[in-house]
Amino acid sequence: MERMRIAAAATGIVALLPLCSAAQISAPGSSSQAEASIMGYYPAAARAAGVSGNATLDCLQTERDRLTDCRLVSEGPEGLGFGDAALKMATLSKDRLKVSVPSLRKRIAFTFTFNFKPPSIQPDMLTSMGMMSVIKNPDYARKPDPALMRWPSGALRSHVSGRVVVDCVVTKEAKLDPCAILEEQPTGWGFGQAALDFVSTFRMIPMMRDGEPVGGARVRFPVDFVMPK
Repeated sequence: MERMRIAAAATGIVALLPLCSAAQISAPGSSSQAEASIMGYYPAAARAAGVSGNATLDCLQTERDRLTDCRLVSEGPEGLGFGDAALKMATLSKDRLKVSVPSLRKRIAFTFTFNFKPPSIQPDMLTSMGMMSVIKNPDYARKPDPALMRWPSGALRSHVSGRVVVDCVVTKEAKLDPCAILEEQPTGWGFGQAALDFVSTFRMIPMMRDGEPVGGARVRFPVDFVMPK
């Protein structure tokens, strides 16, 4: 059988996902109570003067996305306590990841913005720093083997090339189920079924959340049937 070329790649549509909402973390009794808690960290002198400002810190970001060892780099306007307030807010930082990610550990610039009207401090360390999960996209347990591709017989005899895009769900058990044809060009030659048969031979690693396998991630495989010239 003539050699065929494959271009197959898994693309996971996943990212860091919050495990809980801000309300579940801070559990404020009302929006006014939450606002009062936030403004408790607003510099008294700046608040009395009705002044907004900002402060930038140099902090060590840990493997679990917590801020520590923070130092004041700049504040503006000076002399109104924005720097001290930012340092106090930084001490509220907690681990945000359930597992360690060594590449996160580095020193970073972290800026707090204090708005007098409407009253807010961003980022709001009281309500916006909820726990997050570390997500790894699905991947191949082993690379697809082009030798397992079967060219539709009619297309092979007529020297017709084709392209198919297959969309699948990766289960917790690392199976591709279900799979569906998103694109088939040209139609009527059997390329779609041939691509589904080929994709069924793939061996996957499921999406991982905090080191544990989870199902439901979608992947797409473009499969090209290219007639040799």
